[in-house]
Amino acid sequence: MEERKDEIPKRERWLRQLFNGSKSPNPYFYAALKEINRQGDEITPGSVFDEADSPTNICFVKCKELGFPGAAFLRQEPKKIIFLCEEYFDSRLRDGEYTNMTEIVTHEMIHWIDVNRGMDFSNKESLFCSEIRAALLSGQCQEFYNGTNTLLKTMLNHPIKCAKDRAIDSMSISGSKMCCPSDKLLQGCVQDIYPWTERPTSQQKAKEILVKQFQLTDQNGCIKHGHILTQDS
Repeated sequence: MEERKDEIPKRERWLRQLFNGSKSPNPYFYAALKEINRQGDEITPGSVFDEADSPTNICFVKCKELGFPGAAFLRQEPKKIIFLCEEYFDSRLRDGEYTNMTEIVTHEMIHWIDVNRGMDFSNKESLFCSEIRAALLSGQCQEFYNGTNTLLKTMLNHPIKCAKDRAIDSMSISGSKMCCPSDKLLQGCVQDIYPWTERPTSQQKAKEILVKQFQLTDQNGCIKHGHILTQDS
């Protein structure tokens, strides 16, 4: 069913719900948002037509018109703002890929955190590290098999390779190619897990770390029976 012109597009409703707490976020999103708030920033959904001095700093944009082939990107001038590609999100949200879209938003939030930490994205090694972190700490590259079968672990769990491949692809899209990062650089990037106390290798592991790191309880409405919840859940 097509939306009426006077209706808020599904992508806009979904984004607002993600940030106002009416949707239960995954633990990767929760940790990134909590750190951004701790750094003194608020992320507020808005429109690409908002004034530069408005408080809104995440919005959808027609990326095809800009010639950008990716799904999202962060800009630092005239202010920090996350742009989400509406063509990319529209088709995926229509297909129900909510988790994947949340991971993309979280990926950009990790870049936001790194900007606040003083990482210089004009330096290819710094950008590469931020891309590695964004892949690993957004849930895009996790260990999907948590069993005890060694063979299956070897076959199915490749989070570091996944992150490296994503980092190289992302840098290529942004016009900052990096073909052969050293193993030393890669390992240094992987070990930078801020703001986590240990690397969240899976959804379940991430939830367990959050319970310990933030001492979440049923009373504050964030963890209940092993699930990340919000006040409105």
